[in-house]
Amino acid sequence: GSMFTDASVLGMDNSTEMISVANKVVKPVHPNVEFIQGDAYTTPLQDNSTDLVYGRMLYQHLSNPIKAAEEAMRILKPEGQLCVVDVDAGFQFIEPPCEAFDRLNQLAGEAQKTYGGDRYIGRKLPHIMQSAGFTDIRFQTITVSSLDIPLEEYLTITTRFKAMLVGTSEAENLMDQVLEHCQQQPTPLLMVGIIACVGRKP
Repeated sequence: GSMFTDASVLGMDNSTEMISVANKVVKPVHPNVEFIQGDAYTTPLQDNSTDLVYGRMLYQHLSNPIKAAEEAMRILKPEGQLCVVDVDAGFQFIEPPCEAFDRLNQLAGEAQKTYGGDRYIGRKLPHIMQSAGFTDIRFQTITVSSLDIPLEEYLTITTRFKAMLVGTSEAENLMDQVLEHCQQQPTPLLMVGIIACVGRKP
């Protein structure tokens, strides 16, 4: 937004492909943003050098999230803040209920675990920040439902992603069942809770 036009912003990703996309799409619009390839555990930044570290949908993929929070602590200035926005599978539902949706959620959680991640990371963020030494921790659930986003888009962003993550014919079949279930309901409601957790460096 306009409030950060004078700020120096550094975007970091492990994938060179994503860096290349960001340079093409974001850089022309926001010239104050630089993109580098890097790792949440070992950034190339100096100690006490930054005001804010922001991790969006990152921590669910990490096998050692505390290590990433400790790295954020290292590079933040005193009073600097770490803000993590991520998911928690327990804050997702469909109404009327659908067994296929719940089963897909369960399978996605198991699949994420095999990759070293955690679909239930949201509720653990305060503990992770406390373990890394952060204080003044604020925890908030932001709910987004199919009243806010068209149902098809919602299913693509949340549920189809899970089916792809699992990557089996059972998962594809479950996805079809979820779609069918939604089409049969006069007013299906899907809800996902996105967790935002902010901690301050002492």
